[in-house]
Amino acid sequence: PSPAEGKSSIASNLAIVIAQGGKKVILVDVDFRKPKNNPHFFIPNDKGFSDVLRGSLEVKDVLHQWKEDLSIINTGIAPPNQVDLLSSKRMGEILEDLRQLADVVIIDGPPLIFPDSLALSPKVDGVLIVLRYAFSRRATSQGLMKQLAHAGARVVGVVLNSVPVQRTKYYYKYKY
Repeated sequence: PSPAEGKSSIASNLAIVIAQGGKKVILVDVDFRKPKNNPHFFIPNDKGFSDVLRGSLEVKDVLHQWKEDLSIINTGIAPPNQVDLLSSKRMGEILEDLRQLADVVIIDGPPLIFPDSLALSPKVDGVLIVLRYAFSRRATSQGLMKQLAHAGARVVGVVLNSVPVQRTKYYYKYKY
């Protein structure tokens, strides 16, 4: 729902794990407010998804092969009209193009408190909510779930991130 809950880390790690499983994956960063040039990937952000949305480049021009089955698309330079672009017909066409290029497309979008994410949410197959333990507020999360439902989004699950691992007597000998 809000920044600093770990959505970019979860998206990146999910993309890596799915690719390691033999699926062809494209990870797309569309959080124009705070582009996350993930330290795993070291890809320059001088051109990216914003250029494709504006029509100045094609998907193949901004697609960076990271590993055999994993490609990355960075945000590029932030456009001034993010909500309009993400809710546009062009966005739907680009998503369809991406679906033809990969088995799985993971979109690392903006936090749900921003209107960009609500504009984008009905265009994707599913939304995975990332909540951070002892950080996310219940009322905020519940309100955003209602907004997602109203926008026509399909919530496929929730990840609870940064859960502390505590030793219990039962698991102590296994050193969890």
